[in-house]
Amino acid sequence: SHVMRFLPVPLLIAAAVFTFFAFPYDLGFATRVVIIMLFVLSLDLILGVAGIATLGQAAMYGIGAYSAGLYAVHVTAEPLSGLLLGCISGALIAWVSGMMLMRAHGLTLIMLTIAVAQVLQEIANKAPITGGADGLRGIRMDPILGIFQFDFIGQAGFIYASTVLILVVIFLIILY
Repeated sequence: SHVMRFLPVPLLIAAAVFTFFAFPYDLGFATRVVIIMLFVLSLDLILGVAGIATLGQAAMYGIGAYSAGLYAVHVTAEPLSGLLLGCISGALIAWVSGMMLMRAHGLTLIMLTIAVAQVLQEIANKAPITGGADGLRGIRMDPILGIFQFDFIGQAGFIYASTVLILVVIFLIILY
């Protein structure tokens, strides 16, 4: 039974290796698919495990992305510390908004989560530090662990995103 819980991990590794070699020039798209897979895990965690219906969790990803991007532009472009900062900032916003929203239930909760997401989106659209509607400029990434350089084809980005996905899956399997 314990072994079966971890079955998704080798399957994910096999799928990542297959994708890497079968679609070497589509790794940018494959990386976006992996990122969406992480997003789906968040949906499963909040709805499937916690039983909370929400439509605003994309705002946490946006906050995390802006935090990591601003960190890369103004502090350091080291990707692992940027990932950690993005996770912490997204979790912090989730905690703050959760403190306000957890008193609501049902349709009210769903509508309030959409409202929070819209407010955060508008803040990001208007704030000069985010680049507003034009987006954040000047983001670059240093090599992962100082070794693996991000490339035009997307090999390092795909391996990085897939590794994060696999680590998150392992964490969630252990946690739940």
